[in-house]
Amino acid sequence: MLFWNAQEKREVIYIGKVSQTNAEIVKGHVAHLVESKKTGGILPSATAKWLNERDDKLHAKLAAVGLVEPRRGAARAVELDGELRRRLTYLGVIDGDATPAQIGSLADRLNYFVAVLIEMRAGIEDSTKEILHRSRKNLIAFFGEARKLASVTKGDAIDFWDFLIRARKSGGAGLLESTARKRYVHATSFFKHALRKQLITENPFDDNGIVKTNMSAEEYFFLPPADAEKIIAKLPSGKNGAELRAATNAAAKQLKLIFACSRWQGMRVGSEPRALRWKDIDWTAGTMIVHAPKTKRHKGKDKRLCPMFPEFLAILQDRHAEAVAEGRANPDDLVIPWLRGRKDSAIREYIERAAAAAGVAMWPRMWQNLRATRQTELEDAGVPSHVVCKILGNSEKVAKKHYLRTHDHHYAELAGWKTPTGAPQVAPHSLASGAHSIAPAHTDPRKHGETLHSSKVKTVTEGFEPPVRLRARRFSRPVH
Repeated sequence: MLFWNAQEKREVIYIGKVSQTNAEIVKGHVAHLVESKKTGGILPSATAKWLNERDDKLHAKLAAVGLVEPRRGAARAVELDGELRRRLTYLGVIDGDATPAQIGSLADRLNYFVAVLIEMRAGIEDSTKEILHRSRKNLIAFFGEARKLASVTKGDAIDFWDFLIRARKSGGAGLLESTARKRYVHATSFFKHALRKQLITENPFDDNGIVKTNMSAEEYFFLPPADAEKIIAKLPSGKNGAELRAATNAAAKQLKLIFACSRWQGMRVGSEPRALRWKDIDWTAGTMIVHAPKTKRHKGKDKRLCPMFPEFLAILQDRHAEAVAEGRANPDDLVIPWLRGRKDSAIREYIERAAAAAGVAMWPRMWQNLRATRQTELEDAGVPSHVVCKILGNSEKVAKKHYLRTHDHHYAELAGWKTPTGAPQVAPHSLASGAHSIAPAHTDPRKHGETLHSSKVKTVTEGFEPPVRLRARRFSRPVH
């Protein structure tokens, strides 16, 4: 295949033995590549997609004549530091004896790229990396370890969503919809980074109709104070009301405190209670310092000062008396040592058993909804939004989107609400005619716009919506 490059020099590409039809397809895409090089224009999406799907052999031929840049990793050896190599070997991403050239050949592969991205991210906790790796494993389970990033299409991304929510017996991941949305958001983020690295030309997980909101309206829940007190009274609780082993019974006050940290203080369980020490408690001021591992990578967000609310303070005082008796109330001692070595998910079963014993139905997204309940309560009590967000460690934007809840008591209070004196009074609707009974303040066409019979627009006033100005249609007789 012959063409003239930007310097008007003739170049030759040998594409091998192919059919006339395929040769014409290659010719068309090469023409777009040549034009893009000469003019600096953007490649058509079809050509960009075609280019990404070519094998390394043909891509190298195009690179040899200057039409494209050489593929990253195609012939570039990659040296990994000892810790990263150890982690990737442990995760099964590379072989322990892989050479730099072999590792370099994986640069554009989905499994390797995502694993390195997760491991190289600075300022995130190991628990967060573990969650991200779960999303990586879902991607690999669906696409395979050898899949190239550039070969994933929007259709593939939609099929991946179906895989996440499909039952396991039908070959899917069998995830709850809320968990599937979170994993899909992670996949979107991985490919967004690949786009920034210019490994792909578009993010297949963007703009394909998949709702990425972390929680659906059905998962919003508000736990009333009375139900919270019932659950705390039943902690700890075993199956069928039986006592748990002695070690768990001894940790009863700590389990109550963990629940109180979330419900009454709005703390993130279990990272924030896990880091709490007695030196963080100021009994005189009635405040405490909360360390926030989740947001510590942001400047000034590593810790925050919070008031201790009465419901929480009573339980904390009981726990302190217990710690003093045990000789574990020194400034550097943990307030809740029971959490050491336990995963956050391990706490859930105790809350579920206590809720069942208290006759309280279990709710979705347990810890987030407890935090959200407290944020809603404080807002309802008249505490300024910026103060509430400072206490809980989030932003007003995040609070409005993910935390504030609508509860039955809101409607109950508004049922008896009356319009304040002096407020604008709205006349009742005329149900017979379906039109508003309020007359316009003026009827001068020069002030009120074109009249109903104007050749340009007409105004529709029927129904309960505000008047809408519509473009008039042409009729054989006047519009009435």
